Amino acid sequence: MYLGFVNLSQYCDSLSHRDFPLVSVVIPVYNTARYIEQCILSARNQRYPSIEIVVVDDGSNKETKEVLHHLKNQIDILLTQENAGQSTARNKGIQAAGGDYILILDSDDYFKPAFVAKAIEVLHQKPSVKFVSSYVQRFHENTMGPLVKMEGGTLEAYLFRNASVGNGLFRKKELLEIGGYDQEMRDGYEDWELMIRVLNNGGETFVIPEALFMYRSSLKLTTHKAKTKRPQLLHYIFSKHRELYENRFEATLDFFRREQERISQEVIKVQERKEFVIGGLILRPFRFVKKMFTS
Repeated sequence: MYLGFVNLSQYCDSLSHRDFPLVSVVIPVYNTARYIEQCILSARNQRYPSIEIVVVDDGSNKETKEVLHHLKNQIDILLTQENAGQSTARNKGIQAAGGDYILILDSDDYFKPAFVAKAIEVLHQKPSVKFVSSYVQRFHENTMGPLVKMEGGTLEAYLFRNASVGNGLFRKKELLEIGGYDQEMRDGYEDWELMIRVLNNGGETFVIPEALFMYRSSLKLTTHKAKTKRPQLLHYIFSKHRELYENRFEATLDFFRREQERISQEVIKVQERKEFVIGGLILRPFRFVKKMFTS
């Protein structure tokens, strides 16, 4: 059951600044000049008074660096590195963060103002919760896409899929205890693999049943890589956590059976599209002749 504030603004105003533990918002940035300002301001404008913004420039282009310079007054800690990938950038930001809580936020997305306060409430009242996210509102420019209602849960919910969006709130100590993100994973699924380790010794994740996270549906490099390299990424995750999957042998076999069926269906769809295009090209001159004599 969701633990919602009756009046979030009134609750925050009733406490002094020192009553709020610091939340460090870790934002890895790579060539997102068009979107980074909206992202950073969404963190700065949270209805929660104790926010630190940590930006890690992962070898961005000149345009993005210029935007970050323009936003320097909104950034508490700005770190730079040669391009090393999102996992390395996140880990660097987590290590430098001063807060007891870490909010992971991708630089082309943003949170609505109520998220941090509501997520902190969940972590305070439910010690078993290791990570808090929310429903996801997909969008592209000014057009809203589908609302995604991920469910979260315990380790079992994450073994064969990612049961929540990767952007959300952690306790810093719990991220440090597991070593942060796997820096070998530069092609995607690093959020999913992290959740497996976070939940391996118990606990759960919690999804606030409100669309408080805005996910930009433009082509994301890591999302595209993950789709094209899914077999290799699955092999890496299953091998790294071999004992977990061996202990669930039948469920693992069933997962790969469904994977094979999915791949087969995709192959059939591609073949059908090719046949349709080829057929159309072959019939096009005949249709043209028919139209001449029937018009």
